[in-house]
Amino acid sequence: MFIDSAFSLVEGVVTGLVDKFQWNRSRTLLAVCVAGFAAGLIFVTKAGLYWLDIVDYFTNNFNLIVIGIIECLLVGWIYGAEKIRTYFNETGTIKFGKWWDIMIRFVTPLALLGISVMWIIQNIRENYEGYETIHLVLGGWLVVAITIILGFALMFLRSRQAAVEEKTGMGVDA
Repeated sequence: MFIDSAFSLVEGVVTGLVDKFQWNRSRTLLAVCVAGFAAGLIFVTKAGLYWLDIVDYFTNNFNLIVIGIIECLLVGWIYGAEKIRTYFNETGTIKFGKWWDIMIRFVTPLALLGISVMWIIQNIRENYEGYETIHLVLGGWLVVAITIILGFALMFLRSRQAAVEEKTGMGVDA
């Protein structure tokens, strides 16, 4: 019953990595399975439920806020809010005004930042589920750091691969 869910989760990650980076499928599958196995070992210890609760709590609360802030910064400042708004207005039925640029660049990131600061203060003042605050904060920040590091590592690998392809003229388009 549970093995089919494992297949679908692994297959989604592996297919995405293989398609995006043109990696060898067998090696990518092995690497994802080994990484998943290694990351899951902490959850089969006597403190497994404790760590599962902390990881779940941080992932579903703080990590989502951090990812939302990063997305707003990337869309609003790096890619350009105007480009996205123009595309939405050309292809969608709902039209967005210049207010959308202000929302995606300033209001949403600041609101999410305010929520995250209040969340951190609350978690420092009150122990979550009776856990010691230091363990919750350190374990949770470890989860957040791993997520951010993996994201930047994949971004770096892709930009490096694109530079090599451009230099050698052997890109996908060639």
